[in-house]
Amino acid sequence: MDGFNPPISDDDVLGDSADNYFEYNSDRRVTKEVVYGGSQTFLFDDTPSGNTSDYNPWAMKTVETLQDGSEMKVYTNFIGEVLLKELSSDGDRWIEYYQFDGAGHEILRAEPSAISNYINTLANLG
Repeated sequence: MDGFNPPISDDDVLGDSADNYFEYNSDRRVTKEVVYGGSQTFLFDDTPSGNTSDYNPWAMKTVETLQDGSEMKVYTNFIGEVLLKELSSDGDRWIEYYQFDGAGHEILRAEPSAISNYINTLANLG
């Protein structure tokens, strides 16, 4: 491909025309997603816990800020299985909770009607 010099555009130009545009932090985790030619933007913030490598303690909390200002918090275990999801919008909260056996198989799923709160300072979220 001698002589092939593709045009160079800055991130803003590409983000406005791409179906999906991503920005990453130094840990190679997504911090920003722009979709549909820039019509929607989502921000991500990840926090590791330092908990043990087991199936029910949370290892990573990801907070996704949605276009309308609502937030989706997702707590995952060491292999990325979802332990808890919380959607909060306009003062309302919807929480789903999951537990796994020693082999990583889901053994419990609690829907929002069964969960009103959790304790994020506890490894198993309380």
